[in-house]
Amino acid sequence: MSLIELINLWAVSSVSRSPQAQQLIILYGTSLILCVGLSLALVVQWILRLAEWGSAGLSQKTDQDWSSISALPVAIVSLSIFVGLSLSVYKGSDPINQNYSGYFWLLPSGAISAYIWSLTKRGMQKFDAHFGGPWSPLLSAGLCVLTLLLMYHFVSEPLKQVITAWPLLALILGPVFVFIGLGISLLTPDFKQFDRLFQRIHWSVLILSIVSLADLSEYMGRYESVKETLLEQSYMSASIIKVIQPFFDEDGDGVAGKLGGVDCDDQNPNVYPGAKEIPLNGIDEDCFGGDYLPPQRKIQTPIYTSKLVAGGTVSRPNIILITVDTLRADHLKFVNPKYPRKTSPFLDSLSTKGLNFKWAFSTGAQTRTSMPAVFIGRYYSEVSRSTGDWAEIYPDNLTLAERLRASGYKTVGVPAHNYFNPSYGLSQGFEEWNFDVVSRFRQDQQGEGKGTSYHITGGAVTDTAIKWLDEQGTQSSSKPFFLWLHYFDPHHIYRDHPNIDFRTRRDQALKPIDLYDEEIRYTDQQIERFFEVFELSKFSKSTYVVIHSDHGEGFGEHGYQYHGQNLFNDQVHVPLLVFGPQLPSQVVQTPVSLIDVMPTLLELAQVSALPPKPRGSSLLKFAYQPNADHHPVMIEMLKDSTHSSRRSIVDWPWKLHYSRDYNRFMFFNLRKDPFETVDMASDRSPAFQRVRRRLMRFLSEETTPLKPRNR
Repeated sequence: MSLIELINLWAVSSVSRSPQAQQLIILYGTSLILCVGLSLALVVQWILRLAEWGSAGLSQKTDQDWSSISALPVAIVSLSIFVGLSLSVYKGSDPINQNYSGYFWLLPSGAISAYIWSLTKRGMQKFDAHFGGPWSPLLSAGLCVLTLLLMYHFVSEPLKQVITAWPLLALILGPVFVFIGLGISLLTPDFKQFDRLFQRIHWSVLILSIVSLADLSEYMGRYESVKETLLEQSYMSASIIKVIQPFFDEDGDGVAGKLGGVDCDDQNPNVYPGAKEIPLNGIDEDCFGGDYLPPQRKIQTPIYTSKLVAGGTVSRPNIILITVDTLRADHLKFVNPKYPRKTSPFLDSLSTKGLNFKWAFSTGAQTRTSMPAVFIGRYYSEVSRSTGDWAEIYPDNLTLAERLRASGYKTVGVPAHNYFNPSYGLSQGFEEWNFDVVSRFRQDQQGEGKGTSYHITGGAVTDTAIKWLDEQGTQSSSKPFFLWLHYFDPHHIYRDHPNIDFRTRRDQALKPIDLYDEEIRYTDQQIERFFEVFELSKFSKSTYVVIHSDHGEGFGEHGYQYHGQNLFNDQVHVPLLVFGPQLPSQVVQTPVSLIDVMPTLLELAQVSALPPKPRGSSLLKFAYQPNADHHPVMIEMLKDSTHSSRRSIVDWPWKLHYSRDYNRFMFFNLRKDPFETVDMASDRSPAFQRVRRRLMRFLSEETTPLKPRNR
């Protein structure tokens, strides 16, 4: 594996890297793999040696050799000391950080402890031979008691803090490894000793790779070209770095200061890229541009201000919000006229009846990070939520439905996926929450699976919406309504629709992208079916409609499938339509965000945005000012078990990607390169510097991230 990585790194670095950088790239990349591989081999070697000792012990008919057993407590104590010393550098209060760090350091610590066991065994044998009896167990017990007393006297409190942060499994894992090795040794046949020369080479290369790893951890971040090659172009080194980098996060703030990490003070958990900057305190909290000096005027994030568009709006209108899950914008002709397939003829026709935002972006690449922005009007990082990848949204958030309901609206939701189960919290404020579509398909044992993604649900959503609309039409209530419809079909797993066929050739098997476009066309048909009833109802002249998607979908354009993988346009560029009475037909080229949906709906409903005021600003200003100024678009990807921390900013025509964990940037001109294929970050142009400063200002000054918490 090291040889494969060496050849790859030599090839990719030989063209554009200096000889010195190339040598460092090859040294660092191969040493990472050698360090991991040789450490594993060392553990295997010691298990084989234990097997040899066990076989010899079983065949021994003479007096018991107590030296091997006597050496075990010494090895276990050594293991505890090594792991304890390793963990002593982790000063953060995050127990997860300490847990995973402990697991990582068990491997090299266990190998060293096994070597100490071997040396101690030889010493114990000589000790017993010298004194003519099995005195080694007594000596071993004495040494262990002495060590424990010293540890209790000098490091009892720090040790107690470390131990209490660990789960029981982590505390017993090391000794369990030792006893598993003993068990294997009793069941494994005898092996010949490894060749001594090979052992010495093994140890020499391992020590050199550890030294190289130590150098890499300290200096990798100083060489941008080396860091870029290892993280972006290596076969295996990048994966190893991403796995072990959290173990070098000493203050537990989620950003390491070594191994390519960019924490400028890894002893202070309040200092890391993107941290809240405190003016004039002498500390550079966000690791960008030094201590913050406040400008002459206070900078504020643009927020909603009540100002109706010229001509006014309908008094107390109804509002329909339609969310189409996983619908990327460039597969729709009203956004991308060059797309060859007619996936959305009905939505294309609707786009001419109101505001069509050609460059709308979600606030994240997954439903769980984008829909809270729509319903709560805050970025997901600012939402009060529980821990875990799929967090519960807490009741102390003020939702759009709660604001409208408090203003006299009847609020109704029709979701089509289990994420909108009331237990997740996004249903708060809805007077009616019709979960029948999800429940029906989740309980269906006759289909291919329980989840709604295994079934075609759009027809059921439309049926439910039409039934509700018919019931409302027979009522005399003057109460306006807010109706949210959620269409889920374009989400993977894609289903085949026999009456829709987007294959290139009739004899060709359907590809995932073909099925995806079929799902879009089917959803378009279901929305059309709803509007056929809606436009004949008494509500059509007094209702505003907003149609959008929560995120996009990837089909290999950037090396991945589906969504949630990155913040490229295939993941976050979404359609957004706003139409209704007195709104003109307008194509808006200015980039906007789903964070603007709540302020827009509040203005349409003529509801004052009481504190906490939502982020973003109303999009109605574009009805008569298509080139109106608008705040830059911000997009998030928060760090969790499967994602690193990333941010993007769109400040037309520029889009900047920022990987916080690795301080990596990508920079694209969307006017010339809408599919983000030509990275211009290496130019460090004035435009790059300006957009970078804007992103850092947003992260450190204009948002108020909340840490997830459990109740």
